[in-house]
Amino acid sequence: HLLTSSYALIVSDDHPLASREKINIEELKGLSLAVMQGGLRTYPQLRAACQKEGFEPDVQVFADNILLVFYMATTSKVCGISTQHLFNRLNLPHLCAIPIDCKDVSWDIYQIKKKNATLSPVAKQIWQAMAKNRCI
Repeated sequence: HLLTSSYALIVSDDHPLASREKINIEELKGLSLAVMQGGLRTYPQLRAACQKEGFEPDVQVFADNILLVFYMATTSKVCGISTQHLFNRLNLPHLCAIPIDCKDVSWDIYQIKKKNATLSPVAKQIWQAMAKNRCI
């Protein structure tokens, strides 16, 4: 296991929720959202958590690029969903990330390989460096 990151609501710094320290799933009800589409777990996890609270998330934008999710959040009309870790790494001006306080939504990154696989010397170095430094 390399990393666990909570999901976060991405909003512009002038959004009414921008000063919040965290937000609950129930508070996403009625917010227009932008999320990643495709084979990622973000939307299915978010949707399942919202359904557990009795509502469907109001997704206005299914993006194929995470930067579009962040861009949409700059408009104050749409809130993005991303990970806290990615937001911290990008360090985008005029945006805030509010952690979503829900154990059912998080992003976990694992380093995997086939059992009994023989790694090349370079792959072995990369494997060991990632495991040691958690360099993501």
